[in-house]
Amino acid sequence: MHVKDSVWVLTLVSCLTVVNTTWAATLPVAGAASNLFIDRRLTIEKLNQSTVTLNEVSCKVVALELMAKLALLGAPASTSGVTSPPTPAFPGVTIFGGTGTPGTEINVEFLLWGIQAAMTEFITSGIYLETSFDIIWAGWRVGIMEFRRTETLQASKPAVQTLPGQGSVLSPPIEPLSATGRLTKVTLTILPNARRLDGNHVFLAMYEMIAGLAGINKDTEFVGTSTNSFHDAPELSLIISSVDGHGLPREEPPYMLFETIIDVCRRIPFYLASAGGDFKEIKWEASVDYPEMGGFTLGRGVLCLRGGPDCDVDP
Repeated sequence: MHVKDSVWVLTLVSCLTVVNTTWAATLPVAGAASNLFIDRRLTIEKLNQSTVTLNEVSCKVVALELMAKLALLGAPASTSGVTSPPTPAFPGVTIFGGTGTPGTEINVEFLLWGIQAAMTEFITSGIYLETSFDIIWAGWRVGIMEFRRTETLQASKPAVQTLPGQGSVLSPPIEPLSATGRLTKVTLTILPNARRLDGNHVFLAMYEMIAGLAGINKDTEFVGTSTNSFHDAPELSLIISSVDGHGLPREEPPYMLFETIIDVCRRIPFYLASAGGDFKEIKWEASVDYPEMGGFTLGRGVLCLRGGPDCDVDP
């Protein structure tokens, strides 16, 4: 393929409100009008593509896991190279990103945007093959990405528990994600009257969110409610709300951290893919337990079809 045929440029837009101990601001992250986007100076170009196929679902999940790992590094941050973390429930695909040149480093945001662009190409084309990409910034090659098939191991089966009147509570094997050391519990529940969602759009939406959140300090506290829409999944809304155990706005610590929102964004597609690929509207709740003080609900939200009857954060 000619190089120009494989150039992809993505736009990311949205709005979240955050508060930490010293400042408050409206920050763009993934939906309506905003100034935050994947810089148009960043493109990817196919370097090589083989005829070796990649498992479609594993490729989507592994990319999401790697993006979450990179997002927790914060911005500005750089790395000489990074390999996707093990994902036992979805084996068979490994992603590498770096400069390709010993002794040099690449901006983490370039890798995040590059992975998002590559996954958009895979999902749009429906073709999942071993591929190497160059990452181009302002006309200069700054890094590479490689999507490779690895030895397929026996996948772990997720545990799915159905509770009376609550739909399915999904608990597949996935490690907690934290850069601050505060391990927050995230519970996801398929809505009782859930409508079906486009699985590809769910992944694309969460790629957008994680890429946008990468520029925010992970120990920043989220306060308020945000409804997020997506460039590549316009029918979806992700609602994020800082609430207490009674569903009321949380007005005192502990608050939900932005690293928890990243964790929620990686868990939603993981859980829905673990449920046999049956993508439906889903709600989530984040909580934390302190031995001295007990448990606290930090936030709730829902991924839903925009304007639907269940598109809120009520219990």
